Amino acid sequence: MTPNELKALAVSQFQILFIEDPAINALLYQALGAWQDKAGCLRKITLGADVAEVDTPEDFLDIAIVLDAEGQYHEADASAETISITEQTGSVKPYTVHYFVNLRGMDPATGQLPNDAIGKLLDYLVTLIGIANAAQQRQFAGVIGTSQDGIPDETDLRNRKDALELDMEDSQAIIPMATVY
Repeated sequence: MTPNELKALAVSQFQILFIEDPAINALLYQALGAWQDKAGCLRKITLGADVAEVDTPEDFLDIAIVLDAEGQYHEADASAETISITEQTGSVKPYTVHYFVNLRGMDPATGQLPNDAIGKLLDYLVTLIGIANAAQQRQFAGVIGTSQDGIPDETDLRNRKDALELDMEDSQAIIPMATVY
C-alpha cells in the first residue's frame, strides 16, 4: 500500500471533512514520521557472492547492521550513492545489509509502506484527521450557533493518539543479532 492509498482509506472513514487536502497531507507525513521515530522499519539487501558494495536504496535512512553469511558483524560506510562493507579476515560472503527505511522521504504515489505497519498507521492517521476535523467542526458549530453534542471529544481523541503512539513503540523493529569477533 502506498502512502496515498493509506490517506484515501483514512479519509473514507469520515462522512464530512472540515479540513482540506494540504492539511491531510501534512497529517499523513506526521503519521509516517511518528512510525519512523517510534517503531522504525527495517529492510534488507543481500549482496552477490563476490560483492562488498551496493547502490544505496531510494528509501535508505541509515544502516542498522551488516552481517556476513555466518552472522558476523561488519562495519560499513554509506553515502548517497553506495554502501561499502569493510571486509575482515574470515568474512564469509554474501553480506546482508539491514537498513532503516526513510518513511518521511517516501514517494507518496509509489512508495510501499511496510505491511506490518499499515493497520496501526491507518488508525493513527484517522485519529490525527479526527482531532483536526473535530476542532474545525467545533469552530464551525460555534460560528453558526449549532449544538456541539455530536462532535468527538478532544480529550478522548488525544488519549487515543497517545495510546497509539505507545503501541507504535511496542512495535519497534528488531535488529538481527550478530556475532562480533
